[in-house]
Amino acid sequence: MTTRSLPEETAFRWRQFTGLGTTRVHWDWRGGWRPGRWSYWWYLDLTGAAELAALAADLLAELRLECLDPAVHLHVSLQQVGFTDEVTAGQARALLAAAGRLGLAPLELTFGPADPNPESVVLRVSPWEPIQQHRLRLRRVTEPIVGTLTGADDHFWPHVSIGYVNAVVPAAPIAEALRALPDRRVTLTARELRLVRLNRDDRLWKWDVVGAVPLSAGPARR
Repeated sequence: MTTRSLPEETAFRWRQFTGLGTTRVHWDWRGGWRPGRWSYWWYLDLTGAAELAALAADLLAELRLECLDPAVHLHVSLQQVGFTDEVTAGQARALLAAAGRLGLAPLELTFGPADPNPESVVLRVSPWEPIQQHRLRLRRVTEPIVGTLTGADDHFWPHVSIGYVNAVVPAAPIAEALRALPDRRVTLTARELRLVRLNRDDRLWKWDVVGAVPLSAGPARR
């Protein structure tokens, strides 16, 4: 399958959110997650992006929504690989080697404006197509190592979560607050892809970096 276009998917997400009566709690256990479980993911780790962090903090301050837990570590999720009780450390090393041979290019990305999600507030990421192409190439080298991956390509939606919904609350006031925000954006270049070992205990996304793949023609770093 191919992903929708950015305008189509953005419109779909807004329709989906405004059609909700209430939000979902982001931290509820689902999708195979349980306390103490970790999962391998391909990430664009944006933890050190100061301008992006400042934008996220400013927008959350303007929203003033108690139902949002601020995101501590900013990132773009590209692809779940599998839980660590299903994927071995040896397979993870093989993934890094395979991804390093792809010669993926750097990504110049713009973040913003803010959009709603049933369980979070996010920053839109554009352009979309280069991220999708990186993701599809990663999937092609990942599946021979770990098996068929989850995640439908027709709804891949690159975004940066800046706040996670911590309670079931009416959706309409959140949509109204988002519409009132200024259209602020930050542009930066992502030069590294990371394979991370991810956990969501204690209502917090945290991860260890297993290895990094430069977004260039260079080899993977471990």
